[in-house]
Parts: sequence; structure tokens; C-alpha cells
Amino acid sequence: MWGSGDDSNDSPPAYVQSLKAVFLLILVIVLSSVILGKTQASGAVNKKTVQPIPMPMPPGPTSSSVVSSGKTSGPTSATVTNQNKTAQHGTANTAQHKTAPKDTTTTTLPLVQPSQVTVMVANGTSVAGAAGKVVNELTSLGYKNGKAVNASTLESASAIYYMPGYQPNAQSIASFLQIRSSPQTMPANPPVSSVQGIDILVVLGPTVAQSVQSTSTSG
Repeated sequence: MWGSGDDSNDSPPAYVQSLKAVFLLILVIVLSSVILGKTQASGAVNKKTVQPIPMPMPPGPTSSSVVSSGKTSGPTSATVTNQNKTAQHGTANTAQHKTAPKDTTTTTLPLVQPSQVTVMVANGTSVAGAAGKVVNELTSLGYKNGKAVNASTLESASAIYYMPGYQPNAQSIASFLQIRSSPQTMPANPPVSSVQGIDILVVLGPTVAQSVQSTSTSG
């Protein structure tokens, strides 16, 4: 009987084994909870770290100013376009005006017969006898002698004045005497004492007076 002895006396009782199993189970559950809690906390920290940092938005006034600038640029472009169109129309109109001939009427006064034109010659220089010599030359062309006189002032250049209707004759005399200035209408205060009964007044300057004097001397 002792050779087949029972070993139950060496093993712990059954309730002790059950308590150990329960204790181990509780220990496993507690450790699992702790590990799971740490894992979740670590995941939360990682999520917070990974989240991107939000970029600050530009302030409102700057955006509105950009929009306003865009709105302002619209009318400016339209204005430039209108100006370009105006310039094009102006160029086209100018071309049309240049191309289209204008109907102009030029009235040419007839040359009055020299025998019906009285000419007075006034000497506006210190060259003696120049006015009388010009009167003689004009008389030889058929003009009526309106006598030779001295001008009230010394003149720096020759001039010819005419009454209305005698411009062609005044221009003819200017060409004959080689007076470069264009004939003018009779002024209210001519450089002589009176122009009563005179159709054309010739006022001699130094150039013409000296030319007449030298021609008469050489002749």
C-alpha cells in the first residue's frame, strides 16, 4: 500500500488553484487595460503632432482692395479702347477729308486800266529825288500821276497800299519795283498827309530808293 502511495498530499488544494487562475485572469485584464490606455494616449499624441498647422488667412481689407483694383482696371481699359476707336475714326475722317477734294471758288479781280489808276509815291528815305523818279517810271507804264511826296516818317522797308478794288494793280506795281512785301489795304493813318483821290500809295524804303537812284545815274 505504501508503494502505490497517493501524491495528492503534495499538490495544492483545488480552490487554491482556482484562486490562482482568477488572480492571473485579473492580472491579465489589468495589464491589458494599462497597455491599451497607454496605446490610446500615444495615438492621441501622434494625431495631435501630425495635424497640420493652419495657415493664417490674409486680412480682409487687402482682399477687398485687390477686388476693388480689379474693378477699377475695367473702366480704364474701356477708356483706352474708346480712345483708340476715337483715334481710328479721327484718322479715317482725316483721310477722307484729304482724299475728298473741296469745292473752292477763287475770285480774281480784273486789272484796272492803268490810265484810270492814280498812284502817289512817298519817299521814306533820305535819298533825294527817289520818289519823283518812281513816279516817272509808273507814268511811262500808263498810270496817272498822283505826285511825289515825302513820307511823314523814315521807313526801313518799302510798302504798297491800295484802295478796295485795286489790289491787282498794286501787285503789278510791286512786281515792277521788286518790292517783296505783299500789298496791303490802305491804313486809317497812312504815312503821308493825305490820300484823297489816290488809288494806290507807294512808300519807298532804302533798298528800292537806292536801286532807282543808281539806275537813273547810270542811265
